[in-house]
Amino acid sequence: MHNLLSNRNPKHFWQMTMKGIVALKNSSHIRENLWMPKLRLQNTSSDELNRPILAQELLHCASQTHSSLQKKIALPLLASTCLRLAGKIESGTWKLGHFYRFVVLEPKPREIFAPAYPDRLVQHWLIRQVNTAIDKQFIEDSFANRKGKGTHAAVSRLQHFMRQPKHRYAARIDIRSFYPSIHRPTLLSLWNHALRKVQLSEPRLKYVHQLSSTLILNDPTSTNPILSGDRRLLQSIPTHKTLYHGKQDCGLPIGSLSSQFFANVYLNPLDHFIKHQLKAKGYIRYVDDMVLLADDTATLRHWIQRIQDFLHSQLRLQLHPNKIHIQKTRQGLNVLGYVVYPHKLRLRRRSIASLRRYLAYFNHLLAPHSRQKILVPSKGRWLSWHQDGLLKPPIAPSLELLRAMQATLNSYYGLMQSADCLSLKIEIHRRDFLHLNRYFAPADPMHTHLILRAAYRR
Repeated sequence: MHNLLSNRNPKHFWQMTMKGIVALKNSSHIRENLWMPKLRLQNTSSDELNRPILAQELLHCASQTHSSLQKKIALPLLASTCLRLAGKIESGTWKLGHFYRFVVLEPKPREIFAPAYPDRLVQHWLIRQVNTAIDKQFIEDSFANRKGKGTHAAVSRLQHFMRQPKHRYAARIDIRSFYPSIHRPTLLSLWNHALRKVQLSEPRLKYVHQLSSTLILNDPTSTNPILSGDRRLLQSIPTHKTLYHGKQDCGLPIGSLSSQFFANVYLNPLDHFIKHQLKAKGYIRYVDDMVLLADDTATLRHWIQRIQDFLHSQLRLQLHPNKIHIQKTRQGLNVLGYVVYPHKLRLRRRSIASLRRYLAYFNHLLAPHSRQKILVPSKGRWLSWHQDGLLKPPIAPSLELLRAMQATLNSYYGLMQSADCLSLKIEIHRRDFLHLNRYFAPADPMHTHLILRAAYRR
């Protein structure tokens, strides 16, 4: 594709981008989500940021977002959408649109506020500007929503701490109603403090401040969210877990990329307090779940009290009183989808049950059984496709659908790969695969992952 910046005229930018998108949209690559043009920034300085450049960067963010029905609907007008967004950002008039409000059931019922697709692009652009610089301000042992800091990294670090002789005891704690309880003005203050160490050009920093302030101070319930999915499930959300019954100026929407990033910023002072004031060497945090390790229970109880005081006075949060557990390290810690021991892992029963629900659902899509009660997945692409009416059994699966099934199942096989559960994998394959055996097979005798049978790879 031609260099989109060869002509700074927005009309020329729109025409060239649309030609590239339409051409790629009509190609076979649309299945693999390779429809975005390769975007190149040439002859531009780091200080330069005008409407065409900003629109081009938003287009690049679109290429990085996951496939969804909203994305496919937005595709034909994506260039004009990005130009319109760029114009609003440039003029300081961008505001959040409506959210989609629904409930996910796994691992427990949660109220989700998913932003409209254009707002997702703006959030991606914002995080791309500051992610590297702000991530450097986090401690090493803060995990989740960070590159290279996922579940497996957190488990590995935790086992490293558990193997140390002076870590005979462990405490598991978490924060009560974390996302609904985040005080937005306090978050904005912490965010602005973090931005002081971010080196950006003046126009970029200006836009970052404007966008982040809008995102942080926004009340998702004020934009008349569109109800999606089974509306009856909204009644199952406890009052203290919904943003509609939260305290004034409190609550971030679960379901937004920016909320995940802001959550780490909000708890960063707590991380540094625990590491540098309490001198807790054995400590990890994964979102709002925390594990502390020490040589005796008295030390852990003292730390927990200090943490409670800090959360209350500095962050307007509190620990969940029913989720404070102190135990011997060698007994195994029920965290992060596993029962974690110093030298081994066991897959948690809830994770096994979740895998079996997916297997039952996929079998139902292929060959529905009227007498069998099937639970529809409560999150991710399967929930979206179900809500959009795209999955009506019985179906003849396309390659795209089979690849999606394979990816979902292999995510659980990835969990099991780290745990000692070969016999469990063999049992699940024998009892639960049923119609799926026609399409999938274990990759090897150890059942490390699933492969698609050769006849269905075309």
